Amino acid sequence: MALLPAFNYHLVYSRAERCRGVDAYCLQIDRFPEEALRIDDSGRQEWIKAPIHDALRLEALKTVTMMAHSDNLAWFPSVESLNSNRFYLNFWTIVAHNNMVTTVQLIAYDRDERKIYYANAKW
Repeated sequence: MALLPAFNYHLVYSRAERCRGVDAYCLQIDRFPEEALRIDDSGRQEWIKAPIHDALRLEALKTVTMMAHSDNLAWFPSVESLNSNRFYLNFWTIVAHNNMVTTVQLIAYDRDERKIYYANAKW
């Protein structure tokens, strides 16, 4: 399953952890293909236009941004920014245990800045 077709990009920021914490990257891209927003034949939509209202996804946004900011990744967007109409969101993975989100893989596209943010946050 391809998230996006090939495009031109350059790395703006990165941070990688090997155990717990946040792996995060920011890429400047030349374009975002609007066809990535379509619903596939099975009715699934990989990219969602923010804002979102689903409780689990909102908790996932809060978890990933809290972990990024607690690791001093000031360049990573806030939960308020990510959940604005400025972003397209892709929740690659959300894992929850006992009603608590423990793992999030998020890809977010900032339509104003033309940047892709990726974060893999693990407790």
